[in-house]
Amino acid sequence: DNPLIFEGGITIETFSLTKFIAGIYRESKNSINDQLSALDIRATESDLLLVVYDYPDQTQKMLAANLRLDPSLLARTVRHLESRQLVTRSHDQNDQRQIRIRLT
Repeated sequence: DNPLIFEGGITIETFSLTKFIAGIYRESKNSINDQLSALDIRATESDLLLVVYDYPDQTQKMLAANLRLDPSLLARTVRHLESRQLVTRSHDQNDQRQIRIRLT
């Protein structure tokens, strides 16, 4: 047994790289939050706004999957953005169970 190989065959190098990437991601989110604070928009909200801008008219379910967010967190975020009149929610004409998100 090689002590530098974790369960599942992950090497110490891969583990270290993963931690490094996670750290960069965390720092970038903190930096984005700092820059967006003047607009009173958090990083998750800005991610959502950018995705809705690039891919308009997605359902909340599709957005949650694409952004890899918990559906309840996405719903709270959408409600908050809707209260600020940055997005609108409307029921899909073909399936009233689906809610489509659009920028205002």
